[in-house]
Amino acid sequence: MKTICQMLCVIFFSCNNDEQVGKKILPVSGRFTALDTNYHARVAVLAPSPLKFTVIFRADDDIILPDGGIGKAKGSHDFLALIPVPGDENAAWLWCNHETKGNNDVLEDGGGATLIQMKNGKDGWKAGGKYHVDFRPVGGTLLNCLGSSTPWQTVITSEEVEPTSNKRLVEFYGIRDTTPVAGHPRYMNYGWMVEVNVNEKRAMRKLYAMGRFMHEGALVMEDEKTVYLLDDYAPGMFFKFVADTAGILSSGTLHAYKQSPDGNSGEWIALPRDRESLNQARKTAMQLGATIFLRPEDIVRDTDGTFYISETGNDLINLSAAMAMGGVPAKHLGAVAKGEGYFDDPFGRILRFDPSSGTVSVFLEGGAAEQDPSIHLSNPDNMAIDTRNRYLLIQEDLIAYGKGRIPDSTRGETGSSNEVFFLPLGSDPPRKEQLQRFAIAPAGGETTGAIWTPDFNTLFFNIQAPSPSNPEPWNKSCTVMVTGFGK
Repeated sequence: MKTICQMLCVIFFSCNNDEQVGKKILPVSGRFTALDTNYHARVAVLAPSPLKFTVIFRADDDIILPDGGIGKAKGSHDFLALIPVPGDENAAWLWCNHETKGNNDVLEDGGGATLIQMKNGKDGWKAGGKYHVDFRPVGGTLLNCLGSSTPWQTVITSEEVEPTSNKRLVEFYGIRDTTPVAGHPRYMNYGWMVEVNVNEKRAMRKLYAMGRFMHEGALVMEDEKTVYLLDDYAPGMFFKFVADTAGILSSGTLHAYKQSPDGNSGEWIALPRDRESLNQARKTAMQLGATIFLRPEDIVRDTDGTFYISETGNDLINLSAAMAMGGVPAKHLGAVAKGEGYFDDPFGRILRFDPSSGTVSVFLEGGAAEQDPSIHLSNPDNMAIDTRNRYLLIQEDLIAYGKGRIPDSTRGETGSSNEVFFLPLGSDPPRKEQLQRFAIAPAGGETTGAIWTPDFNTLFFNIQAPSPSNPEPWNKSCTVMVTGFGK
């Protein structure tokens, strides 16, 4: 299979949905036919026809640079956003984060993002030119993971990293420039949300008022002031930022979530607005009694105003120091407490947050379904919600392979484990038996960044960092477009 990449066009890879290694089709009601398990695939295992899967962007594709030259796209594809083009209802920019580090003489050291021209016509969405996003105006970026689009059509991208020194910045993260930024050491320039002007393809500012931590999920609300933020760490925090002025995210107050002792309510604690406190936002929050989570990752909102939060979990970890600092483990983590400050949470879960009461509760616990252990939710990460057809899409990111996350018989064998599920919404509480397996990542990879078009008939998602020994196109990070849901 060959690719031909030109400045303003792309030839798609089309994937035969019937070429699935070890396939066993299960008839399940929904928008597709659910898949059986597969732990040996070196290709992406994808739900069958009538769905069509097309790879539209890969690492090392030609991309257009700010000066009009040509470079090679970065990999480790993560967050995706679909941004409308003003004045053209059939055009949009597809934003793709690159969760990368290291030297790059052409595209800047560290992380970054690519913008893909998308056009919707009688034959559906087609991809066109691909453009490099310039982060030089803000001193570069690093390990861009999740993020959010804004109501005013910018993107805020998450830096999931907290370098501890310039020495580590150079030796581990590959950032060669160590000059200070905004009066602070260079390593302190990473670990923030970054706002980007999509139409100009240039970073605008680092959002210091939102705090420095392991930024992951973010969601900008319609009031143009409120932004929910997640800290992908153990101990990790649930934050809320409130801007002073609508549409201006550079000034405001960061708050940390504090659950009530009985778990039936919660409140938001305001953090000091000085830069020193915000440089260590997690520590500041715990000193104020904030609630501890184990790697909160992504956040989406349902039509009733409640939110779903993926909590990835963490293998055995000692939270004694965080608790001594003032942090309090979330009430649901009592089920995985092992004593003396240790917690062992191998599967994670989906939480639900009700902003009217401040309650955070378990929506769907990870682990095996009781009636069908082959359905196993492990370490949920990225999510997307189909509010029209009432599905929550869940993408896994396994943190390890033991403790029942995959069958012992498959451990040590080449293959894949990260799955994508659709969970029908409407049951309260839902059951793991309702999970419908939609896709399985190829060997070595995970799926990330799922996002729907507004009509929920086209889905985009990424395959991040698959094994380079996989067959094409599954040997590089790539972006996949799925069509056929409307049929």
